[in-house]
Amino acid sequence: NSRMTSVGAYAFCSCTRLTTASFPNATSIGAFAFSACSNLTSIYFPNVTFINNNAFQICSKLASANFPNVTSISGAAFQNCYDLSTISFPNVTSISGNAFGYCSKLTNASLPNALNLGQAAFASCTSLATVRLDNVTSIGNQCFKSCVKLESVYILASSVPTMTGSTVFGSTPMSLSSYLGHFGSIYVPASLVSSYKTTRNWSYYADR
Repeated sequence: NSRMTSVGAYAFCSCTRLTTASFPNATSIGAFAFSACSNLTSIYFPNVTFINNNAFQICSKLASANFPNVTSISGAAFQNCYDLSTISFPNVTSISGNAFGYCSKLTNASLPNALNLGQAAFASCTSLATVRLDNVTSIGNQCFKSCVKLESVYILASSVPTMTGSTVFGSTPMSLSSYLGHFGSIYVPASLVSSYKTTRNWSYYADR
């Protein structure tokens, strides 16, 4: 494991007795590489920069994902990781569609360098309460749809990000107050408040 520089597609797919994966020199993880490894609990990939589609899908016991050098996460990479409660992707710039869909224990997502979030990237993360995006430029439709506990979204970018559809926050406290008894809040730089309120699709959430 210490010499491998990449993990190929389907390499460990459905290895249901695999509990630990450590590849300190790997720089990429192939499609479906660890998909359906239902007992995988510990992973160590300090040098990986790219995670291909469905790489960890249905790793239902994986609680933490710490990838300090990843810059790109492909579609459904962590979808249905039901125990995933902590993520750390300090250098990721691109997160594709459904990447973290249905990660029902994830409570916080802080993505300081993320630029592009794909469609439904965090959809149905039913415990997600706080999101911080420092530099985001584009947010795909339904990105946070059905995140029923999403109370606070911090978008600190210096310009208003493109929102590709009006249901980015559909079925969340941003659009419905019935979940928590009050509406959620979107925090942006003071200088951009008026711009957000009049920008296409953002205008649906003008009073948030």
